[in-house]
Amino acid sequence: MRVINWQDLSNGQPFPRPTAMTIGVFDGVHRGHQTLITRIVGQGLEPVVVTFRQNPRLFFDSANYMGDISSLAQKLSLFESLGVASVILIDFSSDFSRLRGRDFIDFLTRYGKMAYLVIGAQFRCGHGLDTDAALIRQVNERNGVATELVEPVLDGGEPVSSSRIRAAIRAGDFGVAEAATGRVFTLDLGSTRRLLPPDGTYRVALAGREAEINIYNGTIMLPASLDAACVTHITFLRKI
Repeated sequence: MRVINWQDLSNGQPFPRPTAMTIGVFDGVHRGHQTLITRIVGQGLEPVVVTFRQNPRLFFDSANYMGDISSLAQKLSLFESLGVASVILIDFSSDFSRLRGRDFIDFLTRYGKMAYLVIGAQFRCGHGLDTDAALIRQVNERNGVATELVEPVLDGGEPVSSSRIRAAIRAGDFGVAEAATGRVFTLDLGSTRRLLPPDGTYRVALAGREAEINIYNGTIMLPASLDAACVTHITFLRKI
């Protein structure tokens, strides 16, 4: 799977053939995100995910940002497992935040060879969120780009969302997170913006075995018998 920086997209021809794209933050790569991705795979086009190196919330409200559900490395690995061929990574910045939504979509069409776009029906983008999904579809139709709007995936009558997953993890409710993502919550210790569950004692899987860890005042305390250098990820099984 190739990773292409947004800034380099207009340099050369990174896409030799037309692409099928989906766009989003994809924090947690939950079942709603997975639905979008499965729509772009198998279209006879190169499946491409357009996402951000860092969550845009860090730019707008870093003081209140609780942390990432999944690290960038985890997201890229999940994208690849779902059949994504290329990822366009955007570094959210002041300049990017001023880009109109229509210009953003036109840029993807011109330099990303976008021929097919799949987005959530509630998707919005651009400066001040000036461009909604319906307008994107209208613009794309004029440009000959097929556009599919996908309704939210529901769980218990509520839309699956990164916000719900984040709140569940912060409450120590890993069952909600697992139902929404289809996998057990795993923390990447290599991430500096990791989302931690509340203080307490947890049964986890790490370094190839089950163990108990404690989280106190936002610090993870591993068993003394374990070589911390061998631990790169922690999979949370339950709160004790």
